[in-house]
Amino acid sequence: MSTRAAVGFSTERDPKLAGRRAAHDALDALGGDADLALVFATVGYEQRTLLDSISATLGANCVLAGCSGEGIIAGGDSHEVDHAVSVMVVRLEGARAEAYQVRDFAQAPEQAAQALAQSLGELSDVTGVLLFPDGIGGDCTRFLRALEPRLPGVTIVGGTAGDAMTFERTYQYCGREVHSGAASALVLRGQGQLRVAVSHGCTPCGPHQTITQMSGAWLEQIDERPAWDVFKEFLDGNPRDLNAEGIVHICIGMAADASARFVDEHMIIRTPMGLNTETGAMLFPGGGLASGQRVRIARRDAEKIRVSGAACARMLLHDERRPAFVVQFDCAGRGKVMFGDCAAQEIVEPLRAEIGLQVPWAGFHTYGEIAQTSSKLNYHNYTVALCAYHDA
Repeated sequence: MSTRAAVGFSTERDPKLAGRRAAHDALDALGGDADLALVFATVGYEQRTLLDSISATLGANCVLAGCSGEGIIAGGDSHEVDHAVSVMVVRLEGARAEAYQVRDFAQAPEQAAQALAQSLGELSDVTGVLLFPDGIGGDCTRFLRALEPRLPGVTIVGGTAGDAMTFERTYQYCGREVHSGAASALVLRGQGQLRVAVSHGCTPCGPHQTITQMSGAWLEQIDERPAWDVFKEFLDGNPRDLNAEGIVHICIGMAADASARFVDEHMIIRTPMGLNTETGAMLFPGGGLASGQRVRIARRDAEKIRVSGAACARMLLHDERRPAFVVQFDCAGRGKVMFGDCAAQEIVEPLRAEIGLQVPWAGFHTYGEIAQTSSKLNYHNYTVALCAYHDA
């Protein structure tokens, strides 16, 4: 016997029908009841109705966790539309799953991390934790910094919840509960193993510079110049805002541990989500930037995203054994924003081809990615974090 998984999805607009169909198709492909379900959906649905429909179809004994995303990934498809839901169901062998949620993530990230760690209790049999925090409210970096030392030796991976690029409200799922401003977690215990690989496909294109002024999540100055003035040097003309042509390719790279298992440059990528046109300050939600920090302006490269993504997927193989299933946490800025209608062909299908098209595959387009690089847990942007589950 071995762990088995299957994926169902729907783009029906009615939340009851969409939830029921996605869950039913997943269970049908699995061939029976499931121990756990990972649920990702876009925000066009009435979220509670959607989750109620999924939960009722899966049954009371199925552990459920997940969140909303800017888009969903199911098999080889990427759906960045108002109405799309994916359900991955798993029947575990030699392992079990638990779901938790802390609701004060946005207001008190450190306290939320402490509460989550306490909920887990004994850690000796924990093989991994998948995290789904709010992607708009809360400082994810502070949350991770507080959580990591409380879960020593535990593999942690995930993505922050998204909405339809309106940055208004995201949703986190735990059982039949739907909340905003929270962090949900799926905990795996037993004999299995999680393998994680990270890729961003970005290349540094500027010199090393220093952050000289921060105000909360706002990066105000780099080398004592307005941050926006520094960014504009890598764009054509005299752009006025973040809608400028080419801005989606420009980001900040922070040095990562040289021993980190990146397949490209050892950088943690961060991207701006807001601009104060009067002061030139730029908003970087999720924390992680500080005065005195050394950074470089970096640029995304479409071909490098393809090549490094495929190399990233190959890292998930374990002694040439294929995983039982894979979860893909991929930045909302790497989907249709980057590749238009060809997103699935560019950032999903090549990765699946490296692992094997028969391996169940699901995920979502995030507002931030969570993955360990070397021994350090980081919050990323413009990045893909792949998580593969292997039986022992």
